[in-house]
Amino acid sequence: MRGGLAAFGDAAQRFEEADLIVAHRIDLAARGEVNSMGDNEVGFLEPLRRIAKSGKSPAHDLLDRYEGPWGGDLSKIYDELSF
Repeated sequence: MRGGLAAFGDAAQRFEEADLIVAHRIDLAARGEVNSMGDNEVGFLEPLRRIAKSGKSPAHDLLDRYEGPWGGDLSKIYDELSF
């Protein structure tokens, strides 16, 4: 059964996880550590925030597209995700 990450926790738990991600984001920004391009590690938290908010991993998003708009055509992944 495909239920995404939501199958492992209810909305309240996902909100708690999202709150933790926000706290980590604030902490990382406050540290002031940046790379040579001026970026800090906060950007790495964005995918986790999306997962906590939606309850779905990026893999589940791809599977939804495969089963939906792509009509089972896996070659569509190259059209959408190639860079």
